[in-house]
Amino acid sequence: IWKEIPEMLLQPQAPVKLRPGYLLPFTPWLMRFLANSSAERSQRSAAAIHALTSRGLDYLLPLARQAAALDLIQQQGSLYVYGRKDQFEKAKRDNAYRERLGASSEIIEGSELNDVEPCLAPGLAGAILNPDAGHTVSPLRLSQALFRLFSQQGGEFIQTRVTHFDRMGNRVTRLEACGYRATDELFITAGAYSKELARLLGSSMLLDTERGYHLLMPQPGISLRRPVLFPPQAFAATMMTEGLLPGLEGEGQSPWMGYRPSLPDSLPVISRSPWFNNVYFGFGHGHLGLTMAAVTGATLAAMAAGDSPPVDTAPYRIDRKI
Repeated sequence: IWKEIPEMLLQPQAPVKLRPGYLLPFTPWLMRFLANSSAERSQRSAAAIHALTSRGLDYLLPLARQAAALDLIQQQGSLYVYGRKDQFEKAKRDNAYRERLGASSEIIEGSELNDVEPCLAPGLAGAILNPDAGHTVSPLRLSQALFRLFSQQGGEFIQTRVTHFDRMGNRVTRLEACGYRATDELFITAGAYSKELARLLGSSMLLDTERGYHLLMPQPGISLRRPVLFPPQAFAATMMTEGLLPGLEGEGQSPWMGYRPSLPDSLPVISRSPWFNNVYFGFGHGHLGLTMAAVTGATLAAMAAGDSPPVDTAPYRIDRKI
């Protein structure tokens, strides 16, 4: 990928932007990212990501059922679309490795694309269909339903700032957050804000954030059968109008942006603390937070209970070499 970075940074419409003033503090993360971009390390990370994503629905669907929110999850697959022949050929080579990991897929040639998604413009090179993928029709309503389930089962939500942790030997005994709260087991799952909390607990990570932009169009004027993603342009579904979705209308659009916590090897942290035996970490899922959330929770719960986790946690240790 390092060969593509100059073009990404110089082209006005490229999916990568970096503020010049942030280059110096960002350099350690960037150098480790480039080191992890070799074929060997990329494939190792891909295998570890697949171990989580392939189990995502297995753990999310039972929770959604308990939360009476199954109607918010659909399994129509996802379509990855490529405009140029060279992009499509490279995607097919990369996809062959995912298939060796066990992912199912179907190659769609450009001449067949409009049969799969009629709203796509003619002349595109082709696409890769992942038939087993799922998506939520409303991330907000799904999150609200899961939060209600959490509350119904005795969970308590307190919005405050954590400033200190008290320790006794190899355990954290209480945290300071507008007063003191005793802790039996402590889980740090605060997304991009986990970095500082982990540092307070003796674990420093090269965690940084990518911006994830969302543009809601209430009346788009088109209908898609499944999520459609355009990897070369780094956007999904109906976020751009440069000829890829020619019928798209933007009236009433509502944009927002969120921070996606990311580590240089593209893997999350799912780990017990190396310093405290009652502290657990789960963060750094990048753009796959919802996909990996339920299996991450199940893994952390199993670790805390002394049970066998659903995945091998070695690739996600907080003290791994990145």
